[in-house]
Amino acid sequence: MTRPVHLGRKLVLEERVKQPNSSGGFDENWVTQGTHWVDLQPLTGRERLVSGRTVSKARYKIVCRNAPHSSPARPSPSQRFREGGRVYDVVSVSDRDAKGRYLEIIAEEGAVR
Repeated sequence: MTRPVHLGRKLVLEERVKQPNSSGGFDENWVTQGTHWVDLQPLTGRERLVSGRTVSKARYKIVCRNAPHSSPARPSPSQRFREGGRVYDVVSVSDRDAKGRYLEIIAEEGAVR
């Protein structure tokens, strides 16, 4: 049995947008797609050494209300959630229940030290 959903944290959904710059290349910016009240639960975490630096990653399960597939506010793996300075990259999105009331999102938060 799944535990009850408590939508007590506010996260901002963002999408990466590439815009032409004056040098003939592109600048990448993150544009807000919506705000979601979510239930955020930690899953796993790990640290590893990459090129002499410690890289830590943590996985989270994020549950939010469902949004239509055509809505820009529906999370997808090319997007991220932000909460102040914390960033959660969306890894996967699926329906949480058969009625489609909620989405279950797996996301990663990473840091380099």
